Amino acid sequence: PRPAVWSPILYYYMFSMEGLGCQSDRAAITHRGSTGQMDKTFLTAVETRDLILSRRASAVELARETLRRMERTDAAIGAFVTVDEEATLKSAERAQQRVDAGEAPALVGVPYAVKDVTDTMGVRTTYGSGVYKDHVPAADAAVVRRLKEAGGIFMGKTNTP
Repeated sequence: PRPAVWSPILYYYMFSMEGLGCQSDRAAITHRGSTGQMDKTFLTAVETRDLILSRRASAVELARETLRRMERTDAAIGAFVTVDEEATLKSAERAQQRVDAGEAPALVGVPYAVKDVTDTMGVRTTYGSGVYKDHVPAADAAVVRRLKEAGGIFMGKTNTP
């Protein structure tokens, strides 16, 4: 049986791209893209973690693939308001270092995004309002802190209607 834990990035793309009728993305939901290669951006959180822990892929490789997928699809969707590629890749490098050191936190290497209503230390948080267009929180919300502690890779902030 499939694990019930899905990566938030997977959930976002699976349903948003399905709604746009993207055939190749529909094929990728079964972990195979149009080329027949496994699309690692559609793995569950458990599968992503297992792939990294087994060293069949690195956290950096998966972060790069997810960033490329976001870049390819976000123009049509407009879901991300903030993406910091450099910070994402540094976070992925730290996650990989933890794996290499024998640590295996629950979400090591798993990409995630949070809504723009969630405080993220050092990352612009607008709460979906122009009034806060320059607001940069001094601390993470508890959920973000816990995701980071668990080894998750912060990919960006998603739009808030």
